[in-house]
This record gives sequence, C-alpha cells and structure tokens, in this order.
Amino acid sequence: MNRLKKTAAALGALIVLSILANGQHNQTAIIERISDTDISRIEQQSSSESDSRTINVYNDETGKLQTMQLEDYIYHVVAGEMPARYDIEALKAQAVAARTYLIRKMPDGCSAKEGADICTNSEHCQAFSDDEKLKKNWGDNYDEYSEKLRRAVSETSGEILTYDGKAIEAFYHASSGGQTEDVKNVYSESQPYLKSVSSSGDEDEHTVSFTLEQFAKLLSEAAPSSGITADNADSVKVISRYDSGRVEKVQVGSAILSGKQFRKALSLRSAIFWLNFSDARVSVTTHGYGHGVGMSQMGADYLAEEGKTYEEILSHYYSGADITKINTLT
Repeated sequence: MNRLKKTAAALGALIVLSILANGQHNQTAIIERISDTDISRIEQQSSSESDSRTINVYNDETGKLQTMQLEDYIYHVVAGEMPARYDIEALKAQAVAARTYLIRKMPDGCSAKEGADICTNSEHCQAFSDDEKLKKNWGDNYDEYSEKLRRAVSETSGEILTYDGKAIEAFYHASSGGQTEDVKNVYSESQPYLKSVSSSGDEDEHTVSFTLEQFAKLLSEAAPSSGITADNADSVKVISRYDSGRVEKVQVGSAILSGKQFRKALSLRSAIFWLNFSDARVSVTTHGYGHGVGMSQMGADYLAEEGKTYEEILSHYYSGADITKINTLT
C-alpha cells in the first residue's frame, strides 16, 4: 500500500509538472504519454534507499567477512535456498522471506563472527550460493536463471514481512508434507502469524532403512538411559501426534523422546514419520522436508503455478503479516 501511495504521488507530480510546461489544453495527451517506463522509474527511485544498504556477511567457507549490498546478498540467498526452476512468484516470496529473516537478525548480529550481520552457513543463518557455485550448478542455464532471480529480488526490493510494525520470524522450509506446523510445537514460543495451515502440492515421501543394531545405537546415543538395544528396538513406537501429522512423542525403551529429538537422532527429513519393523530391520517413511514452520517452498511453487501472486503466497503462510518497505520502519 505504501508503495502504491508513493508511486501515485510521484505520478501526480509528474503530471502537474508536464501540464505547467505544456499548457492546460494538452492535459489528456500528456497523461496518455506517461508510460509504464515512467512508473517503473518512479518506483525504482522510491526503493533506492533499500538498494544502497550494505551489510557485513561472514562467509564460513572462506573465513572472511565481506561487505556487500543488501539486495545482492538476498539474490545469493534465494539462489541457495530455492530451486531456480521454480515459478517467479515463488522466488519473489522467497526473496521477501529471506530479506525479512535478515532484517530481524541484524540488530543482534551473527554470533559466528564478530562484526557480522549474517553468515552463509545454512545451519546457522541462511544458505548462500556465490557466483562460482551458481555457474557450476546452473551450467548452460546460468544466464537465464540469474536474470530470473535478479528480477525476483528487484521486483520485491526493500519488502519485508511485519506484524505490529516489527519484522517477523520468517521461518521457511523445503516442503511441509501437506500441512505446516504451529511454531509453538517446534520452537515453544507461539506467534500469531505462524500457525498450522494446509499446503498442497508438497506431499513428498521418502523412506530410509536401518538394521535394528543401527537403529538402537542411534537412539541410545540420544537417550542413554532408555535401555534400548537391538533386542528390544522393535518396541519403539509413536505415542502421540500433532494435528499436522508430525510426531509429538515417541516411546524409546524407558524414555520418551519428542518427535524433534527422534528426527534429529536418525537424521530424518521430517517429523512426519511412520515406523515399520520387518526382518530385523526398521523402515522409516517421512513426508515433507524440514521443520515445517512458516512457508513451504514447494508449496509456494505449487500456489504460484496455480496463479497465486507472491503477496497471496506470503499471506497464506504468514497469516496476518503485512508486506512493508524497510525504509518505512521506525
């Protein structure tokens, strides 16, 4: 809304100046000559403050701290976090989420390196792919994909998600398995904009298999007092689930693990899982990939393919949050 108001105000000023220069009798012709190029130029000027911001990024691969343009950083994050083949509207949604994550984190900085606003370690901050890596990964599609992602970042320049005037916790993940998770069930603290919502198009399934010895060893490391061994490993069972289908609690011998702890112990793709014991082995089938909180990237692409805009995608996954320009924050 702020962007539209600023554009309209600037457009009005342009019309007035043109009328004064050319006379009242040419008003209609003047207005007709104001093109999409003029409007685009005005919008670019209004976002120039965001474009010129610089941030300090710690590259955990090179061990170096580098200063770079905020929007250039977002381009490399989108490239590292979301497949470039995804729909442009999904990529725009990712750009806004990634920018929001950065702005939320910047006041405290990144603990990985003194003086850093953010780092490139996806386990600690956000994924980041530099040009060398992108040229290798994208190959012959480099120019096409680079232009596409630059467009996604440019057309959302300076936009972040806010709630009550503050940048939100813009969690996102690869795929939800059909239903995202309420943040309170994963990170304990409840947020009104991070509730469980349906997520079509990302019910991906994956199965891993363990011997009972491997299974028991991994679980005994996570729960040393459980008494779990290969002999009683087939007694492990899910005892409760959240409404999303993610596992809440698992009985492991004499211990109870949370679904999150169980997932970590076995390095599972998701906390939506089922156990199947057969022939001295256990198969674990998962749906989804990631913690399940916030925006599903695969779900965002599905919505985009269905004709949804990035604003509609973000509204679905971050209910009640507003899209705001960085330079309007107090």
